[in-house]
Amino acid sequence: MPKALLTLLLLPALLLAGTTPAQQAARIPPGSTVTVHLLDRTHLQGRLLEVRADDFDLQTARGNRLETIAIRYADTRSLKADNPQLRRRLIGLLIAGGLFGLLIGTAATGLD
Repeated sequence: MPKALLTLLLLPALLLAGTTPAQQAARIPPGSTVTVHLLDRTHLQGRLLEVRADDFDLQTARGNRLETIAIRYADTRSLKADNPQLRRRLIGLLIAGGLFGLLIGTAATGLD
């Protein structure tokens, strides 16, 4: 594998390595949809409302009502902004790659 490709694949992990949940929250704009992984191995999804020095507010949906939860950084393992556009692009690339692989495989078997 070329070094440049390996660097591109590992870059997101290297950028997030060593960052605290407080630093992660500071980079995410309020109003963004986020996934929060807690130290007790549970996770929450919701909208980041307000970021403070010791905690942040997360708005979550419970049934048919919205609930605001204050979460302390001391209880947080990681905080990540959800990016649905990136997810859609990755799914599209995976499908296109699979179809391309199928096309190449079919063409290669037809050569025999």
